[in-house]
Formats: sequence, C-alpha cells, structure tokens
Amino acid sequence: MAGLAEVGSKDDLQIFEQFVNSAGSNVIIACLSAFNKFDPAKAKDLSLKLLIHPAKRIRDKAVDILAKSCDLNIFEYVRAIYISSSYEIKRTILKFYSRNGEWYVLGDILIAVTDEDTSIQNIGWQMLKSWRDKDVNLFTTPPKLKLKEQIAYINT
Repeated sequence: MAGLAEVGSKDDLQIFEQFVNSAGSNVIIACLSAFNKFDPAKAKDLSLKLLIHPAKRIRDKAVDILAKSCDLNIFEYVRAIYISSSYEIKRTILKFYSRNGEWYVLGDILIAVTDEDTSIQNIGWQMLKSWRDKDVNLFTTPPKLKLKEQIAYINT
C-alpha cells in the first residue's frame, strides 16, 4: 500500500477506499497518505474520524493532515471530541493544538490547564508557556472577534 501511495494516481483512490478501514496501522497510514496526496478534502474527513483511533501512529498521521488544512470547523469538531475523550486522545488533541497555535487555541489550552488529570494539566501548562513565548513575542494582538470567542468558550 505504501508503494502504491507513493507512485499511484487519483485512479487508485478506490483501492485506498477499500483498505482505509483495515486492521493494520501501516495500511491505514498509507491510505491516508494517498488520500492526502490525491484528494485532500477526503483526507481531511478521514483524519477527523481517525483522530480518535486507538493506534497512536494513526492519530499522529491524522494530526499531520489536519494541521495543514485547519479551519474553524475543524477546531469546533476537535473541541467537541476533547470534552469526553480519554487521556491518550486528549494528548493527541493537545498535539493538534500545539501545531495550530495562534489565538484560536488559547481557550483550549486553558481548558487543558484545568483538566481533572494532572498529566493533562502539566501538558497544558507547557503548551501555555510555549504559546506565550511564540504568539505574544510575535507582537500580535488578537482580533476582537477571536478574543470574544475564546472568552465565551472558556465560560461554557
């Protein structure tokens, strides 16, 4: 599958569609790579579904794909998943947030800091420091709409 993903074409997407729900992590990752190469919209949809997959390697590949095509709809979907997720899924989502920075994720990071799991809290604190160092030092100010959205999100 990995070889076909590298040298295949759009015509091979039907083959990848058949194997994307395979039991093997390598096969799923190859299928995601192929979709990302030939049909990015489909790769994005599949990645959203696979963000909660039990295999970390598959979740990581999903994060890689989503990080390149992130928009507000993805953030809303991921936020909904985060609330009821296990420790491992929350870590994956926090990795997604760290790859997509800016002002959109500030509220999400603050939610992580207040998580009931101390390991998630610690990751949240590390992310908050990294966020501050990166985004605040760029001398950017948040658009008022983003700031209001983040405050409303925190208050829910």
